[in-house]
Amino acid sequence: MAGQIDRLKLEFADLAYKLREIGGLPNAVESVFTNKAGTFNSYRVMRVKKA
Repeated sequence: MAGQIDRLKLEFADLAYKLREIGGLPNAVESVFTNKAGTFNSYRVMRVKKA
């Protein structure tokens, strides 16, 4: 079960990046993944490593 959760978190982080690139990520979700310096990083927030 833990492995499946980690895989889904990675998929979600990937999807967030793809949606942001094409402008389809909602502002509320984008703000969660953006730090105070304005850097967007869904992998850091989701605590997963890039594949």
